[in-house]
Amino acid sequence: MARRHLIRYLTYSVGLMLSILAVRVPRLRLPYAALLLAGIAAYTCAPYRRLLPQLIGQPLQKKLHALALVPCIRLIGDLAKMVGYLAGLWQRFTR
Repeated sequence: MARRHLIRYLTYSVGLMLSILAVRVPRLRLPYAALLLAGIAAYTCAPYRRLLPQLIGQPLQKKLHALALVPCIRLIGDLAKMVGYLAGLWQRFTR
């Protein structure tokens, strides 16, 4: 279980460092953007696969809204897991 959390922390840490680097070094922006988009596509592939059949017959605005929410939900869920893991560790070691 700790391995999953370690992977999650490393992924977001490296992503944050690359984001800062891409902001400071303009020639890295395009490669970083491509890498970021590829990572987001890979990470959200399964939720989109489950969502797409449910969008058939829905209005365009509802489809776009649902499609935009998938990465947001993933990000918020990961952040909640990261905070919860740290809180659990803190609780375990302080009792």
